[in-house]
Amino acid sequence: MFSPELLSVPNLSNFTQEKYHILVAELAKIDRSTVENELTELPSTFSYYHGLMIAAKRNLDESRIIQNTWEASFRDNERTEKKWAVAALEDRCVSQKEYMELAENVLRNDLIYGLVRSICQTLDHKKDMLVQLSANIRQETKLYA
Repeated sequence: MFSPELLSVPNLSNFTQEKYHILVAELAKIDRSTVENELTELPSTFSYYHGLMIAAKRNLDESRIIQNTWEASFRDNERTEKKWAVAALEDRCVSQKEYMELAENVLRNDLIYGLVRSICQTLDHKKDMLVQLSANIRQETKLYA
């Protein structure tokens, strides 16, 4: 079975779509001769990636909070300096370089969270396939025994 250590992701910021594709290709593989082994190793693998998913979700939530806080502060500062129409203030806010950088960070964290969540879903599907294969193998053994 694929070892999570092969993909070193201590910091989720270096997790890319390329790494995701390599990882999912490895994680989704099933060797029919080692089904029972894979079933026993799957919980720790799932737990590892579920932990990464929780960390990715936290990063996403934090980046949204930072963006919202900056946005509120910017609007508050602009309102005290000049009377703005709501739409004009919104346009001014979202056109700022800082806002765009924060929005890009939210998008990047959303992508990472989605990729790691997809890995967890892949592992869940793999579990179902392994359970079915295990049942099929036991059934075949009974037929030929």
